[in-house]
Parts: sequence; C-alpha cells; structure tokens
Amino acid sequence: WSESNSSYAMARRWHAGYHFGRKEFAECIPLYLDALAISPMYPDSWFKLGCAAMREEQWEVAIKAFLRVVNLEPDSYEAWGNMG
Repeated sequence: WSESNSSYAMARRWHAGYHFGRKEFAECIPLYLDALAISPMYPDSWFKLGCAAMREEQWEVAIKAFLRVVNLEPDSYEAWGNMG
C-alpha cells in the first residue's frame, strides 16, 4: 500500500478481506473505505464493509455501504435485507 503511494486499491481490499475473515471488523472498515474510495465498483467489498460496520454498530457507514451494493446490484437480496 505504501509502496503504491496509497493508490493500489487491490492491496487495500486484500488487507481488508484478511481482517474481515478474522472477524477483526474495526480493523477492516478503514481499509475497505480506502480501497473503495479509489475503486468503487466492487459490490462484494461494499457488502463486507456494510456487514463489518453493522457488527461495530456504525449504522451510517453500514447503510451507505448497502445502498452502494443495491445501486451496483439491484437484485442483491442480502443487501436489501440488511437495510430492512
């Protein structure tokens, strides 16, 4: 990440996914935010961000993330359900 001058979103997504997989939700949220600020067309990353934010009770982040998912994939019943 630092070698790319904070511009290689894939590295940040991978790092976020690592923490998400370990259920380290507070750690993965800023990493997903960094990655998605650079490259926002990844609904799976938005969804994981939303789930992590829900676990950390960051409701505004969660809703914004799930809204992005349904904008990219309108049939995402999981994202719609998490906003309900």
